Amino acid sequence: MASGQTVLRRTPLGLQISQEVRRQILFGHLSPGDPLTQQDLCDRFGTSRMPVRDAINMLVMDGLATRPNNRDAVVADITHEDILDAFEVNAHLHALAAVRAITRGAPEERKRLQSIHEEMGEAVREGDLALSAQLNGRFHRQLNRMSHSNPIITALKRVTAFVPDDFVKEAPDWAIRGYQEHESIMSAFFSGDKQKLYELITHHVMSVGDHLVEVLSHHRRDPITG
Repeated sequence: MASGQTVLRRTPLGLQISQEVRRQILFGHLSPGDPLTQQDLCDRFGTSRMPVRDAINMLVMDGLATRPNNRDAVVADITHEDILDAFEVNAHLHALAAVRAITRGAPEERKRLQSIHEEMGEAVREGDLALSAQLNGRFHRQLNRMSHSNPIITALKRVTAFVPDDFVKEAPDWAIRGYQEHESIMSAFFSGDKQKLYELITHHVMSVGDHLVEVLSHHRRDPITG
């Protein structure tokens, strides 16, 4: 494999490429206006044009890239407001999903949620940020799935483009805080307190957004405009 190429996992190449480029855009490794040419991405990922073309189309659809004058794609200008708006929508959708999950989640799904929470606690205590980030995502996805609501899950997929999956690795202090807030969320969930759960999750997700904007501002070569 050529130097500088990214190692890909056994998932659709177009999706993998779009996720990696999305992360680079959000963390400022790519700046607004930077070109996203098919040839450059083909060289970098060591793949053909078809998955690269798919990846670029995904980024354009998600608003992370644009095609000025219908020409080659470039990185979009992401603002503070874009990030925070995405998190606000996410917050209410996550909260609604969790409330639905109280009554719709099957016993085995509730046990799985508890298991994920305990695994994240262990990862946090061991200082394994990569695993903590992975389990943090699993925790919220499990709650969302337990809502058994296609409209909520579909809407969540559309608004997560501006949310890096592994932000915990970029903000180590958040791993501990996030886990502690999950403890309160679990308590409200298993006690069936819908109002408390809704409040906790909206605050939890919005707090992540505020923290993430601060982190991303430091990572970007040109600070996020707002």
